[in-house]
Amino acid sequence: MNLHISSAILSSFFLLYNLMPSEFCSAIDAITPTQVLKQEQTLTSSGQTFELGFFSLGNSGKNYVGVWYKDISVPTIVWVAKEETPLSALDSSVVLTIGSDGNMMLVDGKQNSVWSTNLSSLSNNSMAVLLDDGNFVLKDSISGVFLWQSFDYPCDTFLPNMKIGMNIKTGERRSLASWQTEDDPSPGKFSVGVAA
Repeated sequence: MNLHISSAILSSFFLLYNLMPSEFCSAIDAITPTQVLKQEQTLTSSGQTFELGFFSLGNSGKNYVGVWYKDISVPTIVWVAKEETPLSALDSSVVLTIGSDGNMMLVDGKQNSVWSTNLSSLSNNSMAVLLDDGNFVLKDSISGVFLWQSFDYPCDTFLPNMKIGMNIKTGERRSLASWQTEDDPSPGKFSVGVAA
């Protein structure tokens, strides 16, 4: 009799596990054209080192998208998207998604694009992945070629494999900049980089 009850409980557990939505069963490290990242969700790098998601600072009433170290006692944000123009904390419908043109974009509750990687000549094979070094990349899912990467837009933290200096192809300078304040990640008074 006990064997029958135990197998019934075990069968029920497996049934519930298989019916549970995937976001409760495992961490995801990528966004695809058919999958969005909502404000209550995060991406986790495959080695569980970094996490990407929506966050707010202090009582600012502003939301940001960023990357931080996962599972450390003092939250350490290492990259912030769109740090100069934050999202309203009142808009809970903002999502990070891959658009029909293959660009990664933030879309507000009114379906307006508030930020995009804004690349031309993309296909619908794009996917956004959070890597174990903290780099958030948009890449071609077939060739694996990086189309855009957060390491090209550093904030205040230098991570291994990141480069500062000047991009010879675009002429764009990459440098680290302090935050304005503890609750405002927009570029502050201090920066470090490589002079020409």
